[in-house]
Amino acid sequence: MMNSIFDTMLVNNNLVKRITPCILLLLLEHILGVCEAVSQAEISNHLELGKQFLARGQLSDALTHYHAAVEGDPRNYLTYFKRGTVYLALGKSKNALSDLDKVLELKPDFTAARVSRGEVHLKQANYDLAQLDFYNVLQVDPYNEKANELIHRIDPAKEREQLAKYYYGNNDYNSAIHTLSEAIEISPQAARLYELRSEMHMENNDFLSAAADIKAATKLQSDNTDGYFKLANLLYQMGHATDALKSIRECLKLDPEHKDCFPLYKKIKKVEKFLTQSETYKEEGNFVECIASAEKAFKNEKDVQMIILESQKLLCHCYMKDEQTSEAVSACSDVINVQQDLNVYCDRAEAYIMSDLFDDAIRDYKSALEIDQNFERAKEGLQRAQKLQQQSERRDYYKILDVKKSATKKEIVKAYRKQAQKWHPDNYQLDEKMKKIAEKKFIDIAAAKEGQIDDCSCNVDSLDNFNNNKIYPRLQSLLTKDYFRFYKVNLKKDCPYWADDSRCAMKYCHVEACHEEDIPAGLKAVVAPHNKYTMESCEDDVELGFLNKTLSAKVIEDFVLWEVYDDSQDNFCIINENDSESEYVDLLLNPERYTGYKGDSAHRIWHTIYMENCFRPTRTSFHAYIQNDKLSGMCLEKRTFYRVISGLHASINIHLSAKYLLSEKKGLGLISTPIWGRNVEEFHRRFDPENTDGEGPNWIRNLYFLYLIELRAIVKASQYLQKEEFYTGNEAEDWDTQLAIKDLLNVANQFPNHFNERAMFAGGDEAQKLKLEFKNHFRNVSSVMDCVGCDKCKLWGKLQTQGLGTALKILFSGKFDDHNTPDNYIHNSNKKDFQLQRSEIVSLINAFGRLSESIFELSEFRKFSS
Repeated sequence: MMNSIFDTMLVNNNLVKRITPCILLLLLEHILGVCEAVSQAEISNHLELGKQFLARGQLSDALTHYHAAVEGDPRNYLTYFKRGTVYLALGKSKNALSDLDKVLELKPDFTAARVSRGEVHLKQANYDLAQLDFYNVLQVDPYNEKANELIHRIDPAKEREQLAKYYYGNNDYNSAIHTLSEAIEISPQAARLYELRSEMHMENNDFLSAAADIKAATKLQSDNTDGYFKLANLLYQMGHATDALKSIRECLKLDPEHKDCFPLYKKIKKVEKFLTQSETYKEEGNFVECIASAEKAFKNEKDVQMIILESQKLLCHCYMKDEQTSEAVSACSDVINVQQDLNVYCDRAEAYIMSDLFDDAIRDYKSALEIDQNFERAKEGLQRAQKLQQQSERRDYYKILDVKKSATKKEIVKAYRKQAQKWHPDNYQLDEKMKKIAEKKFIDIAAAKEGQIDDCSCNVDSLDNFNNNKIYPRLQSLLTKDYFRFYKVNLKKDCPYWADDSRCAMKYCHVEACHEEDIPAGLKAVVAPHNKYTMESCEDDVELGFLNKTLSAKVIEDFVLWEVYDDSQDNFCIINENDSESEYVDLLLNPERYTGYKGDSAHRIWHTIYMENCFRPTRTSFHAYIQNDKLSGMCLEKRTFYRVISGLHASINIHLSAKYLLSEKKGLGLISTPIWGRNVEEFHRRFDPENTDGEGPNWIRNLYFLYLIELRAIVKASQYLQKEEFYTGNEAEDWDTQLAIKDLLNVANQFPNHFNERAMFAGGDEAQKLKLEFKNHFRNVSSVMDCVGCDKCKLWGKLQTQGLGTALKILFSGKFDDHNTPDNYIHNSNKKDFQLQRSEIVSLINAFGRLSESIFELSEFRKFSS
């Protein structure tokens, strides 16, 4: 019984063993069927998406979906064909060719694929393979239009290639290049044709074209290390070190130990580093470091002429900018002997001008214009060199006054009076011809007297040259930056001295509104700066945080008010930047020029300033101005006050003469268009000695004196200004502004004869009383500007008086002094003891810009007068 049961179980077990694999196979077949159904759906989805992306021109996205479709169904020839079509559209011929081969392997009678493959072979200049594909297509489809068209291109392409090789072998490089280019038009993906043409360009000394062809060939071959080496070497020989470095790195990506590329990489990397550093220092205005880096590049490359040339170009420019004129001329000449570079000609001309070699400078500018007659730098430089040459020939002050060059100031003044009396135009009223000669002589005599600037150790010529060639161009660029362009001012403030009954009704008195969207975000405090303009040290912040924990809010508020009050005591003018009625004005939209504001109202402004606020000698006339011979009886401080006011007045008068409303043209619809320009007659009316009781030249000397005052203030505060961010919210422009300021300050510091403020207010309690009186007088002058009846005149009057007040604050408040240094400059970065508001910085630089432009315009008026 037990045996039968056991036998039955054994039979059943064997049956299960036989049945189980069958069940498993059935289950697996079912599962695979389901998966296959899902996979086909996914493939169809990928194909549909690929088609949609292809229709929209999104080739990379289309390619991604065709990749997925090929992986899902590697036996579908149409999927390969679609992917190959996308590869062709992307210019990836090698990948496309692989897909087309696969298509024809799966479906040999697919004519469209065979035509496409033949076309790829044709573009790659595989002419035999292309012909075979087109022949096979035409065997089954003799009227296939595309195959017929393409097969007829093969023979012309082969003939062009062979003919080009013939020309090349006979040294007819131009014909060879032209003929091979025709073959390349048919086969634009043939690397060997580009390599051949690059050799032809090399023989024809067209290295730039040769480099372009080698670059094209390397792109068409994925592992062309020799091509990258050849390209890098050629670019380096051409002087393009940075591009050469990029190419040699591509070679090393393919083979890090390449026997030719690695040594060349080490050499190029070192030289390129020094050249790039030199170029960067040049752009930053750091000419000493620019020279040092260029010299290192020069020392590391003694063989490659064009790299040496790049080093010499940098040396030429940076030596010139650093005023090492003999070195600049030598470096520039080395370049010009090899390559006639326009900028190098101009750099050498600038060096010649610095050495007063005007003829040589004119010759170089003319050489540049012979190469390019529209080269603006050479045109402007030529005009300036010719003007300076004329001035050097014309303005010999000692000769004009007939005195020795060793003459004392007293002898010069005596000679001036003698010559002025002799040549005064009033002496020749009955002789018109002699009167004209006398007028010119009298102007030269007045200019000779003007040549020495009283109370300073420099003369007009040196200051003209320094300003017009170095300061003025830099300021013209700097003042277009947003930080200096937008000035916050209250033009609605009432006149504190009399009823404002003289508002100017002329349209040119109006100040153009500043659009809100034009104001930089940083100025409106929409975007917070990284640092405040007058940031104190971190230690100060910690100390303030400690006080905040122990003092009441009211006490802290009082401390802030006391600090504001204390700071205001240093100011020489009233600052209302945070006044509720203050608004931003775009200075570029509202330039200073003649508006027609004149008469009693304008005269009352200057009369009040001169008669009620200037220090005056004991005995003086009823003139608003003080006669020059009376100034010598006043102390230096009082004389300085008058001279800065007189200089400011002279500067404004020059601006009005230089930007005079010459005429108004009526256009369509009778809309008038104003024409502004220099009015020479107006200039003479304001400054000629016969129109000013002989004081005009003295007023102009006062302008130069004021220029030196503000220049000295900027130099004294240069370390402070270099640490400002000049924040507007536009990071790129703020960085440019910082670099421009550093360049300006670097040049300003080079001027040798600065005003010496130490001689003023140096006498104990009496001197301090005089300083307070000086300060109060100037504050009154700044408040008088609120009485100006013309808004545009008021704008520029307030800006220039605030700028001057800021300069006086820097010079005389004492908080900008570092008594441990011989020059009294600010050498520390802690701004706790001295602070400038943004409006003070803006007004200081703009006011100095006005003086700089006045001196430039003065030179132009002298040219017209001569």
